[in-house]
Amino acid sequence: MTKERTIFLAILLPSLILIFGALIYTSYVATGQWNATLPNVARNISLLCPFPFGLWLALKWPGNHTVAYLLIGLCIGLIGTVAYKVILNMAYGPAVRPVPTALVTAAWMSIISTYLLLSTILFAVGGIVGDALEGRMKEEWVTPLIGLATALITALGALFGIA
Repeated sequence: MTKERTIFLAILLPSLILIFGALIYTSYVATGQWNATLPNVARNISLLCPFPFGLWLALKWPGNHTVAYLLIGLCIGLIGTVAYKVILNMAYGPAVRPVPTALVTAAWMSIISTYLLLSTILFAVGGIVGDALEGRMKEEWVTPLIGLATALITALGALFGIA
């Protein structure tokens, strides 16, 4: 697999997971089901998904690329932010009555901090952890640990019907 294709997949896959998590969450919330477990779990797993993809990219892409991890995480966060805003507009439509400016500002701050900043930070941290593990991949404890983490993420996704 080429470097460009690996980077493309590292952007595409977490972005799709973020979009599907937002779709599941918004579809339940728009129907008034605030306390349902599935949408909250789906949203939380989708918000945490940039970390394993940053780790995966770092292990596939030799060398230290901290700025690249930040930019890729920012790209994933921008895609997630725009998708969430589009999904919200589709679910609720335009506001019928005027909305106070403070409420709109608070909503944007929440969306930006949840999608943009969290995705950027988690992907960059995953990449940095992967770079740190890259030199130790030959050691006995690292490979089973990564395999265990991947199996745990896959099991959680299968358990909650996400993956």
